[in-house]
Amino acid sequence: MKVFLTGASGYVARVTLPYLFQDEEISAVSGLDIRPPSVDHPKFNFVKGDVRSADWEGALNGIDVVAHLAFIVTEIWDKKKIYDINVNGTRRVLEAVNKAGIRRLVVASSASAYGSHPRKGEIITEETPCSGNTDSYYAHTKHLIEAMLDEFEEENPDVTVTRLRPTILCGAQTDNFFLDLLKHRLILYPTSNPEGLPLVYEQDAGKAFYLAIKKGIPGIFNIAAGNLSFRTIGSILGKPTFGCPYLLLKYMTDIGYFFGISPFSSHWVTLGRYPISLSTEKAKEILGWTPQCTPEEAFREMLTSWKTR
Repeated sequence: MKVFLTGASGYVARVTLPYLFQDEEISAVSGLDIRPPSVDHPKFNFVKGDVRSADWEGALNGIDVVAHLAFIVTEIWDKKKIYDINVNGTRRVLEAVNKAGIRRLVVASSASAYGSHPRKGEIITEETPCSGNTDSYYAHTKHLIEAMLDEFEEENPDVTVTRLRPTILCGAQTDNFFLDLLKHRLILYPTSNPEGLPLVYEQDAGKAFYLAIKKGIPGIFNIAAGNLSFRTIGSILGKPTFGCPYLLLKYMTDIGYFFGISPFSSHWVTLGRYPISLSTEKAKEILGWTPQCTPEEAFREMLTSWKTR
């Protein structure tokens, strides 16, 4: 089996590649990115290119599975660029897959595609409609990508499409806003969300993407391990924790982002406004995936790793 990854230098690829290299039935892995990843393995071939261009199409010759992992997660000022890479980049991948006659596609979606809304204890399943918040660039682009995939599947019934919707990844290699959270003197959170943030251990997420690539099972799969409350986060970090009204926290975060104090804006506060609880029964029963670490264990591993950096 030959696999092609987009976003080969990204966080998700970093925790997925080791599983692919260990599988003897996977003979080659090609990885597309604008910069080379820190990977040194005889199975790996780096393809330099922008996911939005057509320069890399020839690299799909002989490929069995394409895994699209190239997305901007960490916030940047240029929201148009985020849209261009996340949405138009996905459109370009779908066009390339279609043109090359690839019959298996794995896409890294996100639990954020469901949006953060008052659900009154509802457990989100894969059948829950996607309604990503328009005031959150990440949730909004993931929502648009889900709609794009719906259309692609309808027009290409012969292509096996697997979508994974993971929650926030956390662990020793954490590469998201959690690292900045560690630097703050106190933890502020919206009072409308006492349950905290939905997490999944990064190695468990990597295993889920490996299984999706390996097994070629069509469908949508939630990938989560549970929630870690802000108070527990504060307790682990030994920092004071305070709940704030959402609008106050939203404005404070935007002001902090504008002046360079906060690495993220209210786009992320919006995603944490309400609790998000995902069912992973489908992933367990059909994909054969089960999380091995709890959210707290993943967070503590991240903290230990951060202290040694």
